[in-house]
Amino acid sequence: MHNGMRKAIRTSLAPSGSSCGFPEKWYLSGMRWSSLCFFALFSAGCATTQEDPPARVDSGGSDSSVDTSTGTDTGTDAPADATCTAAQTKCSGVCVDTKTDAKNCGACAKACTSGQTCEAGTCACTASSTKCGTDCVDTKVDTKNCGGCGKACSTGQTCEAGVCTSPCPTGQTKCGTKCVDTTSDSSNCGACDKPCATGQACVASACALSCDLPKIKCTDKCVDPGFDADNCGGCGKKCASGPKSTPACSSSACLLICDTGYGNCNDKSDDGCESEFATDAKNCGGCGKACGATETCSAGACKCAGGGTKCPDGACADLTSDVTHCGSCTKVCGSNQVCTTGSCVCKPGYVLCGDTCFATSCPPTGFIGSSLITTTDSTLLNTWVGSPGATWTRCYSRALDGASSSTFHAKCDGKGATISVAKLNSSGTIRIIGGYTPISWTTSGTVNNTSTFLFSLTNSYQHVYRTGSPSSYTQYNGSTYGPTFGGGHDLTFSSTMGAGYCYMGYTFKCRTGIDGGTDTTCRNDFCGSYSSWIVEDLEVWYK
Repeated sequence: MHNGMRKAIRTSLAPSGSSCGFPEKWYLSGMRWSSLCFFALFSAGCATTQEDPPARVDSGGSDSSVDTSTGTDTGTDAPADATCTAAQTKCSGVCVDTKTDAKNCGACAKACTSGQTCEAGTCACTASSTKCGTDCVDTKVDTKNCGGCGKACSTGQTCEAGVCTSPCPTGQTKCGTKCVDTTSDSSNCGACDKPCATGQACVASACALSCDLPKIKCTDKCVDPGFDADNCGGCGKKCASGPKSTPACSSSACLLICDTGYGNCNDKSDDGCESEFATDAKNCGGCGKACGATETCSAGACKCAGGGTKCPDGACADLTSDVTHCGSCTKVCGSNQVCTTGSCVCKPGYVLCGDTCFATSCPPTGFIGSSLITTTDSTLLNTWVGSPGATWTRCYSRALDGASSSTFHAKCDGKGATISVAKLNSSGTIRIIGGYTPISWTTSGTVNNTSTFLFSLTNSYQHVYRTGSPSSYTQYNGSTYGPTFGGGHDLTFSSTMGAGYCYMGYTFKCRTGIDGGTDTTCRNDFCGSYSSWIVEDLEVWYK
C-alpha cells in the first residue's frame, strides 16, 4: 500500500469517542474496491482514540502532505518505527526530554535563550550568569550590566572582570586593570608582569640601574657622594687613611675617625691619628692639652715630673713647703709666715695673733690681721658694739677660704656674736660696709633682735634698727645665703659670696634719704646701688 493510501485510512478515525466511525463525508476518487474492503477490515480493529486529525485530500486524489517525487513524510511526526520513552516527547521527529532540553524546555519548540539552561522544564540562568530582567548575562563582560544589573559602561568602554574600563591612551598597554607605559613602568618593563629588580628602573623597555638623589651612579652601584668614603664628592674620589684611623666622608669632605685614645691633632690624613692621648705631652688627654715644662703625660693626665702635686692653677707644688699651696692647692700662708710640713707658721721672731704674724708681740685689741678693718675702724666698731678693747677672731675670709656660702656656715655657725665686713665695688667706687648680730648664724630660720645693726666704715655711720619697721626679723639664716640682715633684705650676700642686693631702709635707719626700703638715695648712699656691685672681699669675725 502506498503512502497516500495509508494516509487516507488514518483519516477515517473519528476525532473522539469510544468506537470507530466513518467520517461525515468520504471523497473517493479512483480508489479501487479492494482498497475499500481493506479499510473496512482496518476499521474493525481501530483504537478508541485518534492520534492525528484527518488529513485533507485534494480533488486530484492525492495527499497534500506527501512529497510525490520522493515518497518521504515531511510532517511533524516521527517515522513509523520511532518509539519515545515515557519521559520523552516527540518534537520535530526527535524524542527529547522537555525537562532538560534547552531547545524544547517545557514544550516543543520552546527554546531557552543564550546563557540559560533548562531545569525541570523551566529556563534558568547558568552559574556563571546573572538574570537581569528577562535575560541572563555575564556581568563580568556585559557592558550593559557590568559588575551588576543596570550598571552600563560609557560609550567606548569595555567591561573587564566586572569593571568598566576605558581604552588605553596611545602608547600604553593594558596590564590587568591598569594602563601602563611598558617602556618606563618598572613593574611591567617591556611587557605586562615583567618587573625590574630592586634598585632598577625601566628605561626604553629595559631594566637598568637607577639612583635617587642625592645618590649618583658609580660603575654598577648607587652611592651618596656626600658620605661615601670611596666616592667622596664624586665617583672614584677615595678618602685617604693612615695609622690608628678609619677614613670617612662628611658633606663631600674626607675626614678621619680615630681609634679610641688617638687623635689627628695635626689635621693631616697621610699620617693618620698620630697623637696618643695617654702619653703625648703636647696633647695629653686630648688635642691641644699641653703639659707644663716640668710635667709629663701619664694615662692621659699631666703629672709633675719631680713628684709634686698638680694643682688646678697649673702649678706643680710641694704641699709641705710651698707658701702659696701649703697643705692644699688653695691654702696661701699670710704675711710673715712660712709653710712647714704643710702648715703655715710665723717666721722666726714673729708671733701669731689670730691668723696673722706680728713682730715681737700681738697688738692689744681689735681685728688682728684684717685686710678690711683699720685700727681706727676697730675702735669705732667696738664702741658701737659696746665692748671697748675687745679682740675678735676671724672665722671666714673670702680671699683665703674661698667664695662659698657653705664654707661660711661651716666656719662661722654657732660662734655667737659676729661682725661681717665687706668691700664692695660699685662701678669703680669702693665702699666698706657690714653688719653686727649678737645671735649665732645657722643654716635656717630667722632672728629678730633690735641690738642688730648695719654700719658703713666708709661713712663712719651706724644704721640701727628703726622703730616701726614692718620687718618681722633682723637676721635671716639660709644654707645658700651669706650673712643676711633685715627683712627687705637690707643687705644680703649670694651663695658665691661675690654678689647680692641692698634694700637699705626697710629694717634699719637710713643715713640720708627716706626710710622704707624703696628710696634710691638711701640705698645708693649705703651700697652704691641696689645690686650692681661686686664683693671684692668679705670677712666674718667672732669674739
